[in-house]
Amino acid sequence: MKKEDFEQRGWKFSYAFDNEMKFEKGDTWKDDGQGATLYITKNVIKIITTDKGFNDDGSNYSIKFNGECETIEEFDMICRMIKLKI
Repeated sequence: MKKEDFEQRGWKFSYAFDNEMKFEKGDTWKDDGQGATLYITKNVIKIITTDKGFNDDGSNYSIKFNGECETIEEFDMICRMIKLKI
């Protein structure tokens, strides 16, 4: 999976460091699933979305998926399975 694959799906690239890439989508400072963060390390992805409510530092977050993903097609399926709103 390449950086461009995720950018084509609307994910905004944030950084690449020490074999990890980070992307964001939507507004990660708004609650109730309006923002998401994606971390990719080798073939492991972690999708974190905003949750309902806020704390002192901003939105609450929940991990929607943390596991292995080898192809962009699998990534698309995971996004459908977790019903990613954005």
